[in-house]
Amino acid sequence: MTKIQVFIAKNPKLAIDFLLFLLTTLILNALLGDIFRDLNNYMFAAGGDGLKIHYCMDYYVKYGQQLYFEGYQYPTGVHIMNVEAPLFFVLLRWFCRTIYDISPYNVAVINVFMLSAYYIGVWVMYRILRKHHLSNLLALLFSLMIIFFNPQVVRLTGHYFLSFPCVFPLMWYSSIQLFEGKNTLKWTFMLFSVVFIFSFIHLYYFLIGGAFLLACVGIHFLQNFRAFKSNGHIYLKILFALFIPLIIIQIWMITTTQGIQDGVKYPFGFLYYIADFRTIFLPYFAPESDFWHLFEFLSPRKWFAIRYANPANWEGLSFVGFVGFSFLFFFLYRMIRYALKKQFRFILRPILPTPSQTAIWASVFMLLFAMGFPLNLLEDAEDKVGLLRQFRSLGRLAWAFYYVYMTVCAYYLYAFCRYIKIHSAGKLQSFAYFPIVISLIISFFELFLPWKNSVDYMKTGNISQNYPQWNTDIKQLLKQNGHSAEEFQAILAFPFFHIGSEKFGLEGTWHAHIYSYSASRSTGLPLLNNFSARTPLSISCASIQLLSHPLIKKELIEKLPNKRPFLLIYSHENDKMSENERRLIAKSNFICKLDEMTFATLDLSAFESAQNQAISTYQKMQNANIRSIPSPEDSIVKRGFGDALWEKDDTYKYGLWVKKGNPVILNETVSNSIDSTEMELSFWVRIDANSNYLPHFTFVQYEGEKEVMRKELILNLSLEIYKNWARGEINFPLLKSGNRIYLEANNVKNFYLDNLLLRPKSLEVYANEKSDSVFVQNNYPIGF
Repeated sequence: MTKIQVFIAKNPKLAIDFLLFLLTTLILNALLGDIFRDLNNYMFAAGGDGLKIHYCMDYYVKYGQQLYFEGYQYPTGVHIMNVEAPLFFVLLRWFCRTIYDISPYNVAVINVFMLSAYYIGVWVMYRILRKHHLSNLLALLFSLMIIFFNPQVVRLTGHYFLSFPCVFPLMWYSSIQLFEGKNTLKWTFMLFSVVFIFSFIHLYYFLIGGAFLLACVGIHFLQNFRAFKSNGHIYLKILFALFIPLIIIQIWMITTTQGIQDGVKYPFGFLYYIADFRTIFLPYFAPESDFWHLFEFLSPRKWFAIRYANPANWEGLSFVGFVGFSFLFFFLYRMIRYALKKQFRFILRPILPTPSQTAIWASVFMLLFAMGFPLNLLEDAEDKVGLLRQFRSLGRLAWAFYYVYMTVCAYYLYAFCRYIKIHSAGKLQSFAYFPIVISLIISFFELFLPWKNSVDYMKTGNISQNYPQWNTDIKQLLKQNGHSAEEFQAILAFPFFHIGSEKFGLEGTWHAHIYSYSASRSTGLPLLNNFSARTPLSISCASIQLLSHPLIKKELIEKLPNKRPFLLIYSHENDKMSENERRLIAKSNFICKLDEMTFATLDLSAFESAQNQAISTYQKMQNANIRSIPSPEDSIVKRGFGDALWEKDDTYKYGLWVKKGNPVILNETVSNSIDSTEMELSFWVRIDANSNYLPHFTFVQYEGEKEVMRKELILNLSLEIYKNWARGEINFPLLKSGNRIYLEANNVKNFYLDNLLLRPKSLEVYANEKSDSVFVQNNYPIGF
């Protein structure tokens, strides 16, 4: 025997682990190619959530001082939990400042972190499969297939910290060891550590793992209720490992959260981002999906009128492949057969290896919940589920089903192979492996499709070739043009982006994101923009208000710590900027240009309101005895609804309030002596934390009963903010005098509207005149 053979014979487990490591490396190298060999030069996602993570990590490591991320939402910042992976960020910052500065390799650090999860995932999955009695070879092959085929692959190109395929298998394997009663103290600590660590990486891991573990405890109790005394201590240890991290997280959040926390209570997506028969059993990616959609008629949702996302929502993607789809019929057949024979004990406790007897039903429970059952059968389910509604994507719970279901399928393939070998007395031994070989070939072909799409996108993230501006020294650029970073207090990027409050969806442009991130990383200046989750509404409104009409006072300016100007960075995409953004650009002082962006100084005086000028003009009109509302008055429509907006009312006593529905806001004929007069319809909507979005409106102009114009208004794109109200505005020509104007709010909840005004744009309309310095001009508050 050679030395290698001797080593393998003496250390079989170590040899298997080395082989798993080697095969994982070879597969990653084959799938990623040049990316795998140059990990510091590729951002897996050079836009959206991925680019945001790269920026946040760089900024926090270099400039972060506390558990608030100060790079966004200047001057308050946002809680680090609402940015990304707080534990990872804090540990990386500590390492760079205490041990060795690896911040120049942060792109590689995060890529290695994501890919290392595949090594751990394969290692754990192999052990789970060995618990299901698979041979070493088959356990090795199926562990590779299950991990590389996992539904989290698509997260590699955006939701980096949701891409770890090792987390659920680690939790499951730890619970298996606990239920087997092996070294329970060790595995309790292991389970606690996994739950604790990964909950501080991303809270969805707590939801997925926690729901699965609770389901396992409940189902195991039902299956073994007579042995409760002997199993009770195991249940307690699992609950301890689950709830202690939750308590720690809650205490940490409460003690580290600063200021007013008036975030939206109902983030959008709950019962929308859900799983479906199609996202589990039918492929999502072409060309395979083109064939498999022939089986879509099998979806139970085709038989029952149950609300679901259509087309299939990628957030619920947990495709189990051809193998999983084929075994679905086998499992249904067995269930029906047991039911007809009244062998219900085999339904409650399936004929499976012990680790899956409980896990399979727990995963089915998770799948049903991921599909929205039974919540989507309830009216206003969001109001009844408490903190659970903070998790906008129930579809991710289906990941648990994927790992358990694919493990069970692998076991049955192995069992089928053994059955053929035994009952054929060895005559069909070669054929016995045929189903396994075919299944693995098909599965590896299927995993290639999502990986190919992901890798194609990753290749665009080549920093040296495609994104030289990412590492541009903006600090030196300012110095070369006679300025320094110390002259400024923050960065303001146009087109303005503000994502994360739920109420507003101001996405800006890719250029605005990458150049402002690059400037912030280089100079240490924070951004007035935002891209973080669950941002308090009061903070969001104050930031967005900077872009409001000059007649609106900018509350944030008074709260700034100093009077230094902003560094304005704006794109040359003028068609994507608002009138107010262009107005502020006109008041800035040019510094330099860099590719598609301009750098400029924006003094705080640019944000001074025009109210003093408006008051002066109004007083002159009063002194000259000019009517506040010029003729023709019949072309003007005013609806005060109680004037809650100007009366600073915090209840629903005034204004137009609708709990739920599609209220008609305006339905009135409008006259004007001149056809095609340009009109402005404006109104104010309360920014309510009890609903998850600002409403959409449908505007229609009728000539008689004929529709002659239709427009849609998406209020979450509004830049007009006054206190906790958002202004909606629709501009249109009145095509013919006497036409009917119709305005409806779509699918609203906790809807509160006030102070509607329809006017010809050429007329200055005054209302609510309390004095010569307190009034409303064109539906903007003056002096209030």
